[in-house]
Amino acid sequence: MAGRRAVYHFGSVSLIAEPCRTATLDAARRARDLGALVSYDPNVRLALWPSADAARAEILAQLPLADVVKVSEEEIEFLLGVDATTGAQQLLEQGPKVVIITLGPGGCRIVTARQDVLVPGQPAAAVDTTGAGDSFVGGMLLQLASLGLTPATIVDALSEDGATERVFTFANRVGAITTTRRGAIPALPTLAEVQD
Repeated sequence: MAGRRAVYHFGSVSLIAEPCRTATLDAARRARDLGALVSYDPNVRLALWPSADAARAEILAQLPLADVVKVSEEEIEFLLGVDATTGAQQLLEQGPKVVIITLGPGGCRIVTARQDVLVPGQPAAAVDTTGAGDSFVGGMLLQLASLGLTPATIVDALSEDGATERVFTFANRVGAITTTRRGAIPALPTLAEVQD
């Protein structure tokens, strides 16, 4: 697991219209073919879609491209109509190897074929939650890339003693710090701030 690995991340907003949709999916397929870890955030924003049904169908259709999927409990209910535990298993059956369910201040759950782990959130005096999910994903992907994880190694690597907790405590911390400031991009912490 030495050295950083390539990661490709996409969200569902880029799937709403052409030519962005085709470019996004082509890049995801190419990344997979090259052995990169592919991350997907459904990030449901219904006001941007022609209809709820169109959003649901397109978002679910792209699950097989992803190794890692980050969703909220509300997104699972919208997409699948089931609770988070059942939904996580259904998402895994579509191809992803890791499902991360964000729980706001409660932290996150990481579900794989080998584990279902709750990593508690980090206390924060939140003033604006804008960008918290995106910054969480950024922190998570930094950690996964730094560990050199690949689609073939991610489940075993996260099952190693304390690995899941280390990766997602960091991601939770990034998201928590972001909520203590206003805005999305201006609120992003530096690596030094997260490590402190």
